[in-house]
Amino acid sequence: IGAFINDLSDDLVKGYCVTLLEYLKDATQENPKRSFGSVRTAMWGLQRPPLKTKTYLQCGKSTKWDELAPALLLFFATNAKDQVVVSVPKSNNEDIAALCQK
Repeated sequence: IGAFINDLSDDLVKGYCVTLLEYLKDATQENPKRSFGSVRTAMWGLQRPPLKTKTYLQCGKSTKWDELAPALLLFFATNAKDQVVVSVPKSNNEDIAALCQK
């Protein structure tokens, strides 16, 4: 995940991705969690995409890594990384395909 974050050029996007990872860590450390001021709990915790399915992320010719990264990060950081497909047109100037292979 460190290389994923290091490949980002925008500090705001880096910070947002770090916040997403902190949320993921918090959401998965203790389950179920009791809510504050209520008797409700999150019975099953964080949900992943259904097994044997794919999520497709379509990039345009001008999509940049910093734009794609927040949507892709939680797939890469979890056991759902095999369930995402990134479609990048050959006309895209960024080397997104290579970054996705890291």
